[in-house]
Amino acid sequence: MKAVSPLVISLFLAVLINSVPSYFDHGLYSWAGDGDGARACVMLAQATASGSAEDYATTFRKLSESYGRDTEAAKKELEILYKNDEAAKWLRSAAEQGSSDAQFHVGRMYDNGLGVTKDCAEAVKWYRNAAEKGDSNAQVCLGYNYTVGDGVSKDYKEALNLYRKAAERGNPLAQNNLGWMYMNGWGVTKDYKEALNWYRKAVEQGNALAQNNLGWMCTNGWGVPKDYREALNWYRKAVEKENARAQCNLGWMYETGRGVPKDYSEAAKWYFKSAEQGFDVAQYNLGLFYKYGRGVAKDHVEAKNWFRRAADQGYESAKKELGQQVRRRSKDDDDD
Repeated sequence: MKAVSPLVISLFLAVLINSVPSYFDHGLYSWAGDGDGARACVMLAQATASGSAEDYATTFRKLSESYGRDTEAAKKELEILYKNDEAAKWLRSAAEQGSSDAQFHVGRMYDNGLGVTKDCAEAVKWYRNAAEKGDSNAQVCLGYNYTVGDGVSKDYKEALNLYRKAAERGNPLAQNNLGWMYMNGWGVTKDYKEALNWYRKAVEQGNALAQNNLGWMCTNGWGVPKDYREALNWYRKAVEKENARAQCNLGWMYETGRGVPKDYSEAAKWYFKSAEQGFDVAQYNLGLFYKYGRGVAKDHVEAKNWFRRAADQGYESAKKELGQQVRRRSKDDDDD
């Protein structure tokens, strides 16, 4: 694609700035005129989508850092970016001009089906383009695709290689994922001490997934003495960032009375927060709470609803619950 003229971008910015809140930083003009059309397109795409009050370069840096910390705010900002037609157009233009930042985000659009039809193979293509330029976020996402086999054949060794490259450059998501590979022995010999090493590097940068995973290692005594109070400390740090797995784990601690007095109502609260974000384990657990009336009023209809949502994601225990309900109904009909 032909490079976008900085003059055209400047003219578009003039219109844009008049259409966003008055607190928007007009420092965008300097970016449009610096001769770097691809970079200006990336910034323009984000500005179009969010109307941030920050200077564009600062906004982009903060968004990338938030992505690395796995915050819900970053996810929401990215969804706004990807679903905005005008922003997506400029973002693709930047990607086609070779911007690794834009290539990474176009990859995420295809990976998640945001603003485009979901296409993991297309996502892999864009991630690979950016990863080869050294984009650590793209290396992480491409590594994840190799981990689960989305758009490529599952390959733990290649995933490990990509995570390591990004982790050594300080990417907190990569550090967390590398810890996960060592914790589970995927593509490498299981090594809890090495897992802890990488999780700790990630939590130093505020990564919520790593905070949750450190909590899980403390819960199970993997590489560290079993310590429920320390586990609670890490789960609570992660739930401050609305991490769904940590919310579920915190609910489980209250359900079982590990490190805290047993409290079904508090457990139900955290299961609900996690389930609402789509975490299948929490959806199943919440279904059980409604089935047996733990911390909530017994409600078989609501229980079935949560079992169904978990089953739709492939959660086997939820599928079994639904199957048992069908068999019980069939037996009752036969008895009648």
